[in-house]
Amino acid sequence: MKPTVEQFLDLLPNFQMVEMSTIQVWIDTAWGLIGPGGFDDDETNATIFYAAHLMSMVGLGPEAGANALAPVKSLSSGSLSFTKEDKYGDFSLTSYGRLFYPMLRAHRGGILVTGTGTVPGDDCGPYAWHGRVVPPSA
Repeated sequence: MKPTVEQFLDLLPNFQMVEMSTIQVWIDTAWGLIGPGGFDDDETNATIFYAAHLMSMVGLGPEAGANALAPVKSLSSGSLSFTKEDKYGDFSLTSYGRLFYPMLRAHRGGILVTGTGTVPGDDCGPYAWHGRVVPPSA
């Protein structure tokens, strides 16, 4: 079920400074990309975390401007070097993205193509995807 602004603020009270109408727009945007039905019991929280991630990426909320913080993958100085594995892609840019990503992987691991050319349980034809797809991170 699509979350309400009240549910959003109950889970993430640090977004109180953002207008409720703005939060609703981002809930609607996230819902349009991931819901309904693709996240089972995690649907409400997944929508909230994805909306918060999107808001942060455009400069709203407590992690505003997160998109300006490009993740460092490798750093070296002299004989010291550091390499970070980035398993979250762009979702690693915010704490909300890092909360959302495991839900995304658990419920939408990718498109399944079987030997018969159809997705089991899908009546939409060969190679069809049932549900909506979240845009991949770059």
